[in-house]
Amino acid sequence: MILARIFEPIFSDDSHGFRKEKSCHTALECIHKRWTGVKWFVSVDIEGFFDNMDHITMIHILEQYIDDPKFINMIRDMLKAGYLEDWKYHSTYSGAPQGGIISPLLSNIYLHELDTFVARLATEFDRGKKRNLNLVYHRLSRNIQTLYKKVDLLKSQGKTTEADEVIQTLKTMIEERSKFPSGDPFDAGYKRLRYCRYADDSILGIIGSKKDAITLKDEVENFLRLNLSLSISAEKSQVVKATDGIVYLGYGVRNFSPTRKTRGVRGSRRVLRKAGSDLMQLYIPRRKIVTFCQKHGYGNYDQRSTTHRPGLLYREDVEIVMAYNSELRGFANYYKLVGDFKTELRILHFLWFGSLLKTLAAKHQSTVAKMQKLLRGRDHYQVRYSVQGKSKVQKVFKLKDIKVKSSRNPDIITDTLRFASPRTSILDRLNASRCEYCQKEDGYFEVHHVRKLKDLSNKTPWERRMIEIRRKTIVLCIDCHQELHRGTLPDYRHLRKK
Repeated sequence: MILARIFEPIFSDDSHGFRKEKSCHTALECIHKRWTGVKWFVSVDIEGFFDNMDHITMIHILEQYIDDPKFINMIRDMLKAGYLEDWKYHSTYSGAPQGGIISPLLSNIYLHELDTFVARLATEFDRGKKRNLNLVYHRLSRNIQTLYKKVDLLKSQGKTTEADEVIQTLKTMIEERSKFPSGDPFDAGYKRLRYCRYADDSILGIIGSKKDAITLKDEVENFLRLNLSLSISAEKSQVVKATDGIVYLGYGVRNFSPTRKTRGVRGSRRVLRKAGSDLMQLYIPRRKIVTFCQKHGYGNYDQRSTTHRPGLLYREDVEIVMAYNSELRGFANYYKLVGDFKTELRILHFLWFGSLLKTLAAKHQSTVAKMQKLLRGRDHYQVRYSVQGKSKVQKVFKLKDIKVKSSRNPDIITDTLRFASPRTSILDRLNASRCEYCQKEDGYFEVHHVRKLKDLSNKTPWERRMIEIRRKTIVLCIDCHQELHRGTLPDYRHLRKK
């Protein structure tokens, strides 16, 4: 808390990791909105940053801002506390404590030196207030204005045929002009350096030549090595042409010039205007979609074929739907900054929904068509379930449910694991008011679970009961649960007869 009060006010606005009201989305939005005109990307990938952060350098940085030896010594002790692995103590000579609550803030303090250095570089590198005019564009503009005046004159004289001929020439010239930017994109007198950092992932945007980009990359590399005792990965750190694009924080980022035009008014005339040029575009890398599809076992992305997921067959229907919902919702929410993300994810959504239907069909030994008909609701596919006698509905997620809002929010980690592979069933916990073995309805209840149904021997009564209900979890009263572990649990059929 003390460190945050000291350093948060001086941190750079270009630092987006582990900070209040900052996230991956704010970093990407900054690039999308402010990096217009960038010609080159320089990716800076620090090799093993959290393991190689130098303790002496870290303490030296803190001492520049904090004049309190006891506080500094406490930080030093935390850095050198060491760790236990397999009940064996290991000393730490560099890096931040793994999982330590202070580690993210210390990493930002350490790399704030890099932010400050790049800010100085930008001050020295930036040149010119605006680009020089593109002579071809402005020559065509003057000719277009002359033709407009000629059309007005011919129409005022009643020469409609001649005016139409000039209008055709005018349209051709306007189309020709739209191929050129209004400013000189290669103006050597106009340069800019853009910068963005999320934790140890940094990226530079250069408006200038490739030689400028390589020079800046070398300067950053030298600063990291000499001042912060860090090295960058030669394989992952590179200079990339902006039109080719680069992957940053999971998004594809590239420079593009849209061909669409917008209608506007200039004076008394209605005109077509270019949407702009050298804009930053965010897109979803195809590799990310394919990897996500394979990871969750939805099917073959290239062949557009779906498969069921055996690991979910013994879950409740609502649990299966919630697992699928949480997976795709989290993925789509992360990529919602892409303008047409719903279009880019339509194939993934098709495979995801097909896999969901096949999993439910395999569970109930039915067909996909029957399951689709069973789940169809008024405006959503949905599954019905009951909690303590009350009927409830769980809707199947749709991409149109994602609302694109401002991304000024902190990082949120979606825990899909608790839906995909929970230790106990969600409905079991909700409905834990009756023992599923002896039918007792009062008292304290617990959930017994096994790893796989096929591991059960089918010899004991409770094993036969779990195989019968086709579930790897069973809610038991405390008496039945204790007897199960003692091996004295009686046959549930005899209990029901009583």
